[in-house]
Amino acid sequence: MTALYPLRRLIASASTALACWLLLQHYATLAHLDALLGQWAYAHSDASVQLSRWLSQIGGGVGCVLLILAASALIGRQYRDMRGVAFLVAAGVGSWLLNSLLKNHYERSRPAWEHLVYASGYSLPSGHAMAALTLSCALALIMSRHWPQRRWLWWVLAASWTMAAGAARLVLGVHYFTDVIAGYLLASSLLCALSLIYQPATRRLPQA
Repeated sequence: MTALYPLRRLIASASTALACWLLLQHYATLAHLDALLGQWAYAHSDASVQLSRWLSQIGGGVGCVLLILAASALIGRQYRDMRGVAFLVAAGVGSWLLNSLLKNHYERSRPAWEHLVYASGYSLPSGHAMAALTLSCALALIMSRHWPQRRWLWWVLAASWTMAAGAARLVLGVHYFTDVIAGYLLASSLLCALSLIYQPATRRLPQA
């Protein structure tokens, strides 16, 4: 089982990377789906707009940097898990770099309807969706090693954050559905690959 662990992660990373590549090549064929879901979600309700704006603020560049710094300080000081700190930082930096490279390569314009929050740059893939999955799942993986009895809680929180962040981009009119899915796929591929530098070393950590 242990010997197969790296292979399974590499296969998962390659599979999600392939799915992301296929979506990036053919997203134009899903224009009808993008329009349908975008129109349904856009400014769905006053409450959803307010929540989405809040999620946009905490999930932006400054919010992500502050989260990484705070979480790294906790993980390093409380658990002495410097490999976990390196994993989290690498995930955050890698997510930003990949997102920037792909945005500038594909140069997809943002949706034409009025944006309900400031958004600059290109649309594909969604940086907020990508950062949400990358950071929440990286933290869930780290915390599951130190508090395994709460593993279910960490992953429920990670999934909730990820889905809410992606939905918020549609509500605010700053991304297409395919932008969000591409961000999720790319982040999943990155995390599966980077987890190889962290998880094997923490399998032997004593249970809390």
